[in-house]
Amino acid sequence: MVDYKEAGRALAEARRDRRALDDLPGGLPRDEATAYAIQRGAIDAYGGKRVGYKIGATSPEAQALLKTDHPFRAPLFAADCHEDGASFALPGYGILGLEPEFAIRLGRDLPPKGQAYKLADVREAVATVHPAFEIIGLRLPNELFKNAIVVTADFGANVGFVPGNGVSAWQGHDLSALPVRASVDGAEVAAGSGEKVMGHPLNALLWLINDLSPKGEGLSAGDWISTGTCAGVVPIAPGQTAVADFGPFGQVSLSIAP
Repeated sequence: MVDYKEAGRALAEARRDRRALDDLPGGLPRDEATAYAIQRGAIDAYGGKRVGYKIGATSPEAQALLKTDHPFRAPLFAADCHEDGASFALPGYGILGLEPEFAIRLGRDLPPKGQAYKLADVREAVATVHPAFEIIGLRLPNELFKNAIVVTADFGANVGFVPGNGVSAWQGHDLSALPVRASVDGAEVAAGSGEKVMGHPLNALLWLINDLSPKGEGLSAGDWISTGTCAGVVPIAPGQTAVADFGPFGQVSLSIAP
């Protein structure tokens, strides 16, 4: 039987020490409930201030890769947030790359309630929308990235989060139609749009709160929500700089230290 706390502690220590794990104590999770129990143990052991959530598997392509038919969630931590244009030193485990994502900053609380939230409810809670990169990687062996259950347990493959400047007049734009282009050292390597994120990035936020609310959990004003990649995974190596261009919403960039 999996010891959730022991497995979570191993993941948290690996994240804190920036090192890889060969396996988890007690073995890998085989179902979603076990994965979230391990993730909870990892969150408790890691400590630090949580500043929101990342949502994964929000595109058909990501769901096919991860062999799932629905998204998953994991926390974002203040200690692992980086400024736009920062230089990031790769840790000693597998970084899969960067994901260009629409990030949402909430302006009001979305507390748990008895009824499901509607799209209009979450729309009213959004203060700003930002271009962002999520740095993704696993403490566990990278070949397990094709297993959504393992990815969920391993902090949702989150390593870091890089938000750009926010747009407060976002409601004047159709986020689903916004093109997103990613380049590395000036060469375009990926492209997509907000439509890749469950048809619209706000649909990801709606999924998140309706997943949390029945469990007695909510979201708070000031929380960051990274809604899932809209242009796949951008591989990046030491010495390179990646830029994601969100058109009228501006750009976000990250350099990898040599």
